[in-house]
Amino acid sequence: MKRRHTRHLRNLFLDRLFRKDLAVHALLKKQTRSNTTPVSAPVWHDHLHRHFKVARTFEEPRPSAVDMAVPCSKNHPPPEVLLWRGEQSGWTTDPDEFEIPDLSVLEGVVCCQFQKLSAGASSGFDAIPIPFSKHACLPVRCDGKFKQVNVLVPLMTRLFRVLLSES
Repeated sequence: MKRRHTRHLRNLFLDRLFRKDLAVHALLKKQTRSNTTPVSAPVWHDHLHRHFKVARTFEEPRPSAVDMAVPCSKNHPPPEVLLWRGEQSGWTTDPDEFEIPDLSVLEGVVCCQFQKLSAGASSGFDAIPIPFSKHACLPVRCDGKFKQVNVLVPLMTRLFRVLLSES
């Protein structure tokens, strides 16, 4: 049934195109549907609100935005002095938490980014051209087939791992 309808639309389009009918443009437009989703807007909004609501539990009170604001004018000391005073009083900012992914996960991310590299884009690191980094591949036998594997991916993965762990 669907194939018959598709053929009918194709024949109708070609017939109008052959006759140079202006109505051919109406066949090129996508149909707009009045109901794009069976879920109403208030129900969808409630679902998103419940799904993305973050439950916060703090053991100790966190500083407010007013506490962390640094006044900048002639009458106030520089930010270094304010931070030094904060450290003296026991107030310090909590560092951002970041768990370093496993080497295999990080290698997959680096490999994916290497595949997305464009030879026309600037790498920002002019010592190594992008085509060299992207196409530094050697054939490796895997499951009886030869597969092209980038030899720089494991090295760059280890470099990024060191950068993430030391920063």
